[in-house]
Amino acid sequence: INKDCAEIQMPDTDPNSLSTIAYTSGTTGHPKGAMQSHNAVILNGAMTSQMHIRGENDVVVSALPCPHVYANVIMIGMMMFGTKLVLHKTFDPASIFKDIEKHKATIFDGVPTMFMYMMNSPEFNKADLSSLTRCYVGGQTMPVATMQDVEKTFKVPLIDYKKEINEAKNRALNSVDFSLGQILNLAENNENMPNSSSLNKDISDID
Repeated sequence: INKDCAEIQMPDTDPNSLSTIAYTSGTTGHPKGAMQSHNAVILNGAMTSQMHIRGENDVVVSALPCPHVYANVIMIGMMMFGTKLVLHKTFDPASIFKDIEKHKATIFDGVPTMFMYMMNSPEFNKADLSSLTRCYVGGQTMPVATMQDVEKTFKVPLIDYKKEINEAKNRALNSVDFSLGQILNLAENNENMPNSSSLNKDISDID
């Protein structure tokens, strides 16, 4: 840091050029590679954090894998808005409980199986989950009765990623086409949205 360093030259990248190819599992059809532009990835991350109301005051504990949507959408959104992420290499209920208490986590992200293991863990009754404000579940559909059990046990709302994303998609299809700059302005003018002041100014000007 104390040494003289040349100014970092940022690459001149076309926002509409290819950034990512995400391969689907073929759940509802044949497996395929979904091509995403840089603009699409940034927009996706920004909109997801706003939809989840994740901001600089949130701390997320998670053991979800990063090769697919969790890193490409949710992690990017958290980095853009300054959310702290405590990421575990493997899922272990006792370790998760420990870090929720240690870091005063406000959010736990998981899949249905994780919640079941946590509720059935002998460590659960001793775990301090009082800092949590909500949990998110994804990966597969969780029965309503099970979701209600999780909410009752964890004492916080459990939000279904898939349902939330589908509702957001339907709203987007029935609304005008926003630029990234417009979306960030909406976030800054809404006190319930994360503050986007930490975003790079060049990124916020992308149309």
